[in-house]
Amino acid sequence: MPRGSHSKLPSNPNSDNEKKYKSIAATAGVLLLVVLSFKSVSNDVEVEKRGSFSKRVGNPSLSQGKSSNDNGPDYEQDDDDDIAFFEKFHDDRLTDDNGWSDDFAVSHDFKETNILDVTSTSFDVHALRDSVRDATAILKESLKSKYGKYYDVIFESAGPKLFEINQVSKDRLLRRMMKKIIETSTKNSKVPFTWVTAGHSACAGHGNLFSQSKTHVLEEMASKAFSAAGLNFIGKNYAMGGMGSGPELGMCMEQIYGTDIDVITWDFGMTDGRDYWKLALWGARVANHPTRPFQVLMDSQEARRTVFQKMENVGVGLFTKRGYGDMKEMAAVLPDYENDKSQTDVPESLKYLVCGGIMEEGECKSHKWNTTAYCTKVAGQVGWHPGWRFHQLDGSLLALYMVLMLNESLDLLVSMSSISNDRFLTGDMHDLEILLNDINSKDKTDYETWMNSPSALLPEKIRVASTSFHKGDPICSSALLPSDARYNGYVTGKEGVFGGDFDTGMTESDAQLRSESTNGLNVSMTVVHSNHRTKVMCPKYADRDYKDYYYVGKVEDDKVWHTRIVPSHDEYDAFSKSTVSTENFIMACLEKCDWGQCPKGYVGFTDEASVYIDNRKVEKVQKEDNCYLLFPSNGDVTWVSKGEKPGQYEIEVKLNGGGFMRISSIIIVPFIS
Repeated sequence: MPRGSHSKLPSNPNSDNEKKYKSIAATAGVLLLVVLSFKSVSNDVEVEKRGSFSKRVGNPSLSQGKSSNDNGPDYEQDDDDDIAFFEKFHDDRLTDDNGWSDDFAVSHDFKETNILDVTSTSFDVHALRDSVRDATAILKESLKSKYGKYYDVIFESAGPKLFEINQVSKDRLLRRMMKKIIETSTKNSKVPFTWVTAGHSACAGHGNLFSQSKTHVLEEMASKAFSAAGLNFIGKNYAMGGMGSGPELGMCMEQIYGTDIDVITWDFGMTDGRDYWKLALWGARVANHPTRPFQVLMDSQEARRTVFQKMENVGVGLFTKRGYGDMKEMAAVLPDYENDKSQTDVPESLKYLVCGGIMEEGECKSHKWNTTAYCTKVAGQVGWHPGWRFHQLDGSLLALYMVLMLNESLDLLVSMSSISNDRFLTGDMHDLEILLNDINSKDKTDYETWMNSPSALLPEKIRVASTSFHKGDPICSSALLPSDARYNGYVTGKEGVFGGDFDTGMTESDAQLRSESTNGLNVSMTVVHSNHRTKVMCPKYADRDYKDYYYVGKVEDDKVWHTRIVPSHDEYDAFSKSTVSTENFIMACLEKCDWGQCPKGYVGFTDEASVYIDNRKVEKVQKEDNCYLLFPSNGDVTWVSKGEKPGQYEIEVKLNGGGFMRISSIIIVPFIS
């Protein structure tokens, strides 16, 4: 049943370039039993600055100085009720047969790294280890310079207690690093090692300059040591204010965070609350990612750690970095501003950090920010957002932890010299290939263990899709920013740069005018830039996340429908896999309103909207969070695609009332029985 003709107004053009990422299989399993101890060499040298990810996209380096003022409420703290709730809601589902969906095994492509295209003539791991040790000494000296006499208590005593990693996951992380280091022997350039920060506004660094965020600090601090090993450490701050981890962000993992990730964080405690199923879904989506990134839980709450630890038993690598609430031991031994107002001998990095034994509380609240040299006002300077000193401390702790792990991975490589009689240390690529095959074999075992493990259950309303959501390969078309798919031009047809120039789409007023000017023809959904008032306060130097959306406007002409091909041809080419299916679940997510307060005229998937998918009407929806599973009837739950490409659909929407619909993401999920 055709609903009008398409206008030729420009929107959502497909790019001619096809961009393919090379997937590198994630590292996991147990490779060696011997881990040599590592001791850094101390050198009195200054840290050498390099062009960081944040700097490459136009961020200034910020010199420390006087702070501007603001305050706000305390950090959110979880209590024991969360654990009791979790035990009732989730434990049976993660441990007992009656709580799981049916056991399921699916054959996905497992991609291995090989070294058949060797370009180097030698691989001297001893020299690499020495270089990394030297760079580690430089890092430590830099930290000693910043934190003075408090270095030992922060980085040698209290700091390491914030990190928890079991041996099986530690082995997986070390092998991932070893695999990357071996890969450098096959390349003429440095191999990327990518850390992605995913989380809410506090994690993103709202209230601070972008260059003050923990991710920027981590990249700056860790880069020299990783570079010494032939690796280019990239820190991507893709955290988004007001967003939970699921279902939208988890299901759009590859499109938003990228297809080549080594480490990714979960820092959504403040927004996910007690929705532990979101954490389980997030972990599953990371485990299904093409590069199977190592996962980091940036949280202290026991119930969330339980979810993560159970995933570890089925082949997933992870560690926990305890959060703000567990830093009281460290705070107790740091200079306290309320006890000593002069702070004459206190390093700038610690001044006004602790008041009354708590970080950034009491009188310290008025010293959290250091942004006025760049912007008169920066949004998000509230009590629950950490200031620049906390971000610097947290980023420094993460950097040293990752660098020490890198040292251990090189110690493991050196220890293998006794196995191969030093041949692979002096240019024997055959032995390197044997080692890499061994790593790939363990990767594959962990991958198969994960794929054959049962799927945790989704909430009742969308439980029918549990296995598909946890083990399938979705393709997501999302307007959210930051997003690799947006920057690569897959969404709008125009490429862009994170922190630089990118296609922002239209204003909502222009999009509405465009919808009203089609002369009775259909109009494709266009991307609208959610240029919230807070985002214009300091757009060049502050936060860079935007809740952009595909726009559907109410028009008087009943013949006009807003349409979109999902996924677009570019999205399909970039993200479709061998598991692509003609039968799929379809989920649409709407703009997530701040604090749950949606503006007047906002329309959801109600009677105010008519929706067709491949000329078949949506008869029923099930809502979970800001997303809706769309069903063709009360009996059917999936959609069979009718176009040339399996799993590609035409979505058509018309508003019967209200003012507008803002669709942030549309997700196609292959049906798995």
